[in-house]
Amino acid sequence: MYVYKSDYKVQNLALWVPLATIEFAILDLLGRIAGKSMGEWIGDIYNTKVAVYQANNYRGKTAEESIELIKKDVAEIQAKALKFKIGGRMSNNAENPPGRTEKLIPLVRQSFGDDMVIYADSNGSYTTDEAIRIGRILEKCRIDFYKEPVK
Repeated sequence: MYVYKSDYKVQNLALWVPLATIEFAILDLLGRIAGKSMGEWIGDIYNTKVAVYQANNYRGKTAEESIELIKKDVAEIQAKALKFKIGGRMSNNAENPPGRTEKLIPLVRQSFGDDMVIYADSNGSYTTDEAIRIGRILEKCRIDFYKEPVK
């Protein structure tokens, strides 16, 4: 079930997805017994709508190439949110091409405006210091969520 010396997704999918499925079923059952939705059973609901996001993975392309492809993907399904990839995926601060992330972050916000919900996913690309530095750029550009900054 586990991959030796690997902590990236393979064992997580094999182990945690079935476990989460069982947990959701139990929570749903308890909610039905209580006459509430699963969310209401757990606690107060603050957001009744969640924007479906368009995910993409254009690592290996320039920031300019990436933004054009991201625009096309978002337009295709008229997404109200998007997730874009930054860093080099578990790369210890390396990325291809170099400097892509710093160029892409402001391009994404400028291209989609303040109403778009935007997530950045680095898939554990950074050391702690670099993750903080990139996080400050994301914050300055008002990116809504920073996923997996460090391994």
